[in-house]
Amino acid sequence: VGTALGARHGLLIRGGDVLEKANAVDTVVLDKTGTVTAGTPAVTKIVTSGAGAGGKGGETAEGTSVKELLKLAAAVENSSTHPLARAIVAAAEVEGVLGLAADESTFHQEPGSGAVAQVQGRQVAVGTVEWIHRHCTGNDAEMKAEAVRLAGEAAAGRTVVYMGLDGKLVGAFQIEDQIRPEAAGTIARLLRNKLDVHILSGDHPDAVAAVAVELGLPLDKRIFEFTVRPKIANPSGVLAKPA
Repeated sequence: VGTALGARHGLLIRGGDVLEKANAVDTVVLDKTGTVTAGTPAVTKIVTSGAGAGGKGGETAEGTSVKELLKLAAAVENSSTHPLARAIVAAAEVEGVLGLAADESTFHQEPGSGAVAQVQGRQVAVGTVEWIHRHCTGNDAEMKAEAVRLAGEAAAGRTVVYMGLDGKLVGAFQIEDQIRPEAAGTIARLLRNKLDVHILSGDHPDAVAAVAVELGLPLDKRIFEFTVRPKIANPSGVLAKPA
């Protein structure tokens, strides 16, 4: 009866033993992008490393335009199926700069971190600030300071995806995704049933905090800047990361 009822609600349950184990669940961890949110994000702003770094408005310090950055980023992200990657590809299509592809056999991605590839011989990395840091060759302190500045140019609580080009942090994409209409009500029901609810994301703390606040969750229930690597190494330790 339970499995049939779940099927009618779009929930596939393997068998009665799974339902029995579910009765002992006391903690629910929800992925932010595509679960709590609608999973249809859109790029709403692109900022470059040019400001304060010798570049002109709308350009990097090396003179690369915003459209060129979008074109290169989309060439990498076009090989990914992540919602944030698809948002960058969609923005490039709208701007008429979608067309480049990653050089053959150079694309690599790490779920929860980002993607990197060679595009026309140039190294392009797109993802979290930690991911860009791993693919940058410049001064660590300067890169981190620039990442903070770029994040500060994005609206509060928005997702920020960074971009590195030829070993340097060159810009960031501000991306917005709508919270699912049913999310708050679903979480409220889970809380009424005495379940401990957390939001999990590889995103910046402020972006995760904005979602948590909108859903009525305390800030200590957010797990941010998360990657799959610690989960693989220690699945039970995912909740141990301080918020």
